[in-house]
Amino acid sequence: MALFISQFLKLPHALKAITFLLSLCLALCLLIAPSAPGSFLVWFTVLIAFLLDLCAAAILIFELEEIVFPLCRSISFSMTESLGALLLTILHFVSMWMCYNAKTWTNSFTWTVASGLCLLQVAAFGFDFFQYFRVWLREQREIAQNLRTEVPPNYGMP
Repeated sequence: MALFISQFLKLPHALKAITFLLSLCLALCLLIAPSAPGSFLVWFTVLIAFLLDLCAAAILIFELEEIVFPLCRSISFSMTESLGALLLTILHFVSMWMCYNAKTWTNSFTWTVASGLCLLQVAAFGFDFFQYFRVWLREQREIAQNLRTEVPPNYGMP
């Protein structure tokens, strides 16, 4: 089975590599930074981002989206990606404020960097959400057009 890595050079799949690298940098900042209240939520957000990015990348690399998410089902790959990106956008937004709050508790510059990385993650996952949401809407329009059946003319009969 050939790996289909070239699709990561086009949107919306190109954001997977960017969000993975930003999550890796955020994890390194959290390892360096002194412990602060609320850092569990930031670690939880980074862990969820790692897991979702790795699962989505594996599904895309091995071309399993039709196997994992069969066609004409109510749940599609683009819908799960859209919902996952929305969840991670919200979690990273909350984590950004937790990192900023941790900076005031510890006076450590690494929490400021972590807050900036969370802001970049909010932008990346927000853009990812809108990209996959557009794909999902296009899929829904195509399915709706395929399901339309023409009503035969009744020529005045009830």
